[in-house]
Amino acid sequence: MSIRNKYIVVDAGHGGSYPGTTSGGRQEKDITLDVHTKVRNKLKGEGAFVYSTRFGDDDFGGSDDAEDINNRVDYVNANFSNYDALISLHLNTYRGIVGPFTQSSYGTAGSQALANDIAVEMGHIPTHDGNFAILRDTDEDCPKVLLEMARITQGQVENSSWQDEMSDEIVNALKNYFI
Repeated sequence: MSIRNKYIVVDAGHGGSYPGTTSGGRQEKDITLDVHTKVRNKLKGEGAFVYSTRFGDDDFGGSDDAEDINNRVDYVNANFSNYDALISLHLNTYRGIVGPFTQSSYGTAGSQALANDIAVEMGHIPTHDGNFAILRDTDEDCPKVLLEMARITQGQVENSSWQDEMSDEIVNALKNYFI
């Protein structure tokens, strides 16, 4: 089995009026979109079909970030079906945990396996359990991972070379999962 002909949802976290975490002019929404674009292009180059939650600096509306996230979940549920995996890209605060998160109480065994593959690609870092709407409330029964790629305070997150490396790690993890 390979990643060819697999349907993958790639969610570039935050966007529009909801920038996510920020530091020194860096905004999570911009970096997640940049990495998303690289992941999307690489997956398509491998023959996968990619669903994206956003292509620009857009949000999903709502009066606050929680409502925006719930609207994002509704968008995924209304527009994408029969996908094989979902990965939601994020950056954490300067003290936040970095690595792949799954929802053990709602997730599939495949979610933990995909998280493990990502953790290996990122240098054998730990995986984590988290309660996130994008994992918990999306309808498809498939592997789902929210990835805190780094801390926003790490200056390299803006560098194209770091983003290329991170996107390679994500794509390689997905390829390993679908072997």
